[in-house]
Amino acid sequence: MERLLRLGITGGAGLALGWAVQSGLRLAFQRWQGRRAAARGARGERRARVLLERAGYRILAEQPRHLATIEVAGRDEDYLLVPDFLCERGGRRYVADAKTGAGADPSARATRRQLLEYACAFEVEDALLIDVNQGRILRLRFGVLTPRRGRGWGWLLAALGLGAAWWTLSLPTGWQGLGRPSLRAPAAPALDQAPK
Repeated sequence: MERLLRLGITGGAGLALGWAVQSGLRLAFQRWQGRRAAARGARGERRARVLLERAGYRILAEQPRHLATIEVAGRDEDYLLVPDFLCERGGRRYVADAKTGAGADPSARATRRQLLEYACAFEVEDALLIDVNQGRILRLRFGVLTPRRGRGWGWLLAALGLGAAWWTLSLPTGWQGLGRPSLRAPAAPALDQAPK
């Protein structure tokens, strides 16, 4: 019985030690992965900065912070937004984010939503998606942020209508001159007005 008890204690201690070692190794591996991802992200952001500057963009801020608020069930909740860059070119401001791999595809839903949220929060019309691996900058314009430019048909029709109204009012008989044509012969001039 004593031997069985010692065996149970030794086995329990071994399991506890194994669990502690495994947990420590897993935590160390996760930290290593986090540091590696952070270093890769920092390299990508440095490269993205160079790409922006070469393309003529002026960096206004790196990692600009914006505290946004959303109302949930009548209560305001704050959350922090931190894009990679706020920049400008040609008098226009842009929010820019650097991506690698699948995230650099503008058709990726998460990427589009993130850039739309940044554009709304920073009140800019366009967002820049920097594909670090391909070395390219894609400009995204979200239609909900800018009014759609019409073709000007409304203005053209209004101008034509005003022109037609002005023309008809400038006629000697005004609007009445546009009535049905008369079949009666014009009246003869009065005798006292006849030429002499």
